[in-house]
Amino acid sequence: MKDEFKSAFTLRNLYKALLKCCQGTMWKDGTALYRWDGLENSVKLRKALMNGSYTMQHYMRFRVARPKPRDITATRVRDRHAQRAGCDKVLYDLITRSFIRNNGACQRGRGVDDTINRTKEGLRRMYRKQRQARAQASGCPVEKIGPFEAEGWVYKGDVRKYFPSTLHRNAKAIIRKRLRSPRLAAMLCAVIESFGEPWWEQQARQAGASKTAAQTFSRAVTDARTEREMIPMRPQHKRAAIAENCNTRIRRAVNRLPSVSAQSRAQLMAAAFGDDARGIGLGSQISQLVQLAQLDPIDHYATEVARPAFYIRYMDDFLLIDTDREKLTAAAQEIERRLNALGLELNPKSQLLPLRSGFVFLKWRFHLTPTGKVIMRAAQGVAKEEKRRLRRMVQKAREGKATTQSVRTHYAGWRAHIARGNTRALLKSMDAYLNDLLRDFEKEETNNEH
Repeated sequence: MKDEFKSAFTLRNLYKALLKCCQGTMWKDGTALYRWDGLENSVKLRKALMNGSYTMQHYMRFRVARPKPRDITATRVRDRHAQRAGCDKVLYDLITRSFIRNNGACQRGRGVDDTINRTKEGLRRMYRKQRQARAQASGCPVEKIGPFEAEGWVYKGDVRKYFPSTLHRNAKAIIRKRLRSPRLAAMLCAVIESFGEPWWEQQARQAGASKTAAQTFSRAVTDARTEREMIPMRPQHKRAAIAENCNTRIRRAVNRLPSVSAQSRAQLMAAAFGDDARGIGLGSQISQLVQLAQLDPIDHYATEVARPAFYIRYMDDFLLIDTDREKLTAAAQEIERRLNALGLELNPKSQLLPLRSGFVFLKWRFHLTPTGKVIMRAAQGVAKEEKRRLRRMVQKAREGKATTQSVRTHYAGWRAHIARGNTRALLKSMDAYLNDLLRDFEKEETNNEH
């Protein structure tokens, strides 16, 4: 049987993975420099992987405020290079083969547009079935049925803090279940473990440590636990010594924490040697695949057991639509129970809505009309956020950090997406808003020249 580790990390696969990693990111100095010596870096990376000397680099961490506050964990290009090869060649197919068609995020041939299209088709299908039922009940042809308000309920749910709340043991179990190669599983599980730094810092702060001490502790524990996960990749004769060294580093990190009681220190020690860490970082291909797979059993429950008229999921946001309110309520309760078993929670904003009032999904408001047409309008706040973004970009142009062409290029992409819906009036007002911004900017430039 072919070794998955060797199959994933051939020189050809590594070089192809590098080209994909660099797409759209060549404006970064580090990426451009790494890509410049791409073949040599691929050879070096393969050598490190094969002889067991490969180690992960620390992440770049930052926070974004829009569209909502999120902590981003940016993977270094060398590690993205290795992870891309492992995912594209082996893990992607093994993970996604069990996915339902209406699991729409982060997969080839799927995405936001595909999910929107399938949601619209699901609503139209509901309308057609109800129209046929009305025709049969009245004993007349379908064509004779006039406009009517479709009956139904929508359960709109999502998982509360999905990525930060995910248990590492669940994520690693998903990887180990699908891979036969201990070395490849070890490398990918080490990626999961490497996301634990914010979790361990939080645990240390709760135990009474200062922020600085907690950060030092979290870095040391995360590094040691990550290295411990990678032991199957290391040469056989070094594994026992590496394991002992990792355990020593964990004990030292816990014992060196100042201002922590003996009881809290004992709890931290037990946790550091346990497997209850939480938190999957945003910014890694492995994160996306694992998080898609974690809710796959819930997808199968919804489509094969609960069987609503329509079900769809985009990462942690999902919809169940049916004419039977009690059926949806029971399905939602069972989904919540299954989420709790995974250590996750439903967002309190999850709710059951009448179909006639419409619903918001993926920043679009969907409404099914009495004629069976699906109306899509931009959700509240979308236009306001884009105006704010355009103002910032024009301000950068004033400062010489951007060009008006870059502003127009960005707006063209946003406009093409919004044009998918029934947004003629919105687009007209946004076009006028952008033209006014740029006209004012061009006037200022002209005045400055004179």
